[in-house]
Amino acid sequence: MQSEEFSNQVQRCYSHLWSVAAGLNGRCHADDVVQDALTQAFQKRQMFQPGSNFAAWVSQFVRFISSNMARKAKRRNTASVSNEVLESVRCGLNPTKGPVSENGCLHSDQQDFDDRVVFALETLPPVTRTCFLLSSVQGLTYLEVSGLMDLQEGTVASHVSRARSELRRILSHSWSRA
Repeated sequence: MQSEEFSNQVQRCYSHLWSVAAGLNGRCHADDVVQDALTQAFQKRQMFQPGSNFAAWVSQFVRFISSNMARKAKRRNTASVSNEVLESVRCGLNPTKGPVSENGCLHSDQQDFDDRVVFALETLPPVTRTCFLLSSVQGLTYLEVSGLMDLQEGTVASHVSRARSELRRILSHSWSRA
């Protein structure tokens, strides 16, 4: 594969690769993970088999780098904080109504809406979160997600369903508390 073709392929699938990295390691590390993955993939581009799925091939590099990053983070000496403490810090106001009015606009007291959604996403296991982001945010089919994540299509559907249920539970709980 020539450099120009590699670049064209990357441009087509970059947002999907970034979503995989963000789902597995968080948004703050996604750019670095994708950059490292693309560097490694570029160095090994002659190993790519023409006619196969380029995005799936590169996402394998993203997953490996993400896994290595998670393993390194586990080895660091860090104190863990319970989800209840994190939720109390991030959720702040604890409004008694949902964040969105009947016409779809955020209520004026919902400045922390994004923080709550991000917190809820961060509580999901990395693979579940990644499948959800690729499917629900990127709009990929379960088949496309299964190719990027090297999972069975049914497994992707289960992860997405689980993610939706868990997000619904977490978000409805944080908005219903008095």
